[in-house]
Amino acid sequence: MNIKTLGTVKAAVIAGLYAALVMFLAPISFYAFQVRFADALLLLPFTDFFGFPSVIGLTVGCIIANIFSPFGIIDVVFGSMANLFAGLIAWFIGRKSKNTLALVTAALIEALVVSII
Repeated sequence: MNIKTLGTVKAAVIAGLYAALVMFLAPISFYAFQVRFADALLLLPFTDFFGFPSVIGLTVGCIIANIFSPFGIIDVVFGSMANLFAGLIAWFIGRKSKNTLALVTAALIEALVVSII
């Protein structure tokens, strides 16, 4: 299996997992205060194994899940953008350093990005 195929498979599995978790927990995943357990997956780009393909998977998974949001296109656009930025931040920090402080920093910045957007 070549690298592109493996990356595509990783992105697809993560997208499906993210969307499924959001939809399964829809009563707490949508509305004004959103609690998304699927956002725990946002640290996957930090790891070498998942890396950049997980950024794409998390963004696509968020798009798929937010299609069913009561907030409509606003949630699709801005929620997915938040996941894209958060994933890119984790991926970038993970490429530079793999220590615990870097992981905690990535998690905090991601939480802030998702919360603010």
